[in-house]
Amino acid sequence: WAEMPAAKALLDDIDSSSQGAAESARLFAEHLAPTIQTLEASQASWEHEKQNLLQQLDQIYEDVDGAGDLGYTLHAVFVHSGSTPEFGHYWAYIRDYDWVRSEERWIKFNDAQVSVVDAEEVLRKVPKAGEEFDNPYYLVYVRSSELGKTVDM
Repeated sequence: WAEMPAAKALLDDIDSSSQGAAESARLFAEHLAPTIQTLEASQASWEHEKQNLLQQLDQIYEDVDGAGDLGYTLHAVFVHSGSTPEFGHYWAYIRDYDWVRSEERWIKFNDAQVSVVDAEEVLRKVPKAGEEFDNPYYLVYVRSSELGKTVDM
């Protein structure tokens, strides 16, 4: 604030007497009063808006709680291997469920080769050597409550 022209002028007017300092402080406070009022009004407005948003958020959470299970489960991963989208190879991993045995497995569909793979292969974060260009590019999620409607093994 000391770099502001109005503040600088007021500070320059301060003399060594206590009466001069008091007068300068009064002038400075008078000069800042509108700015302080504006900031206080803005703060009150922001606080009011914050309360409105919190109430809306609470309502959304109440609505979601009453809507049942909204969780999702990863169901398929489409992978591209190549240095550009125009060049490379595509394949997919699809999660399959056996509801009778309560088992799930991941199946890799890679051209004519279909194989069962560990979930670790599908979900790993770091590619193995030689797979640096393998990138998941499309993920399919299914609502957890709808998993029973997927194709059985």
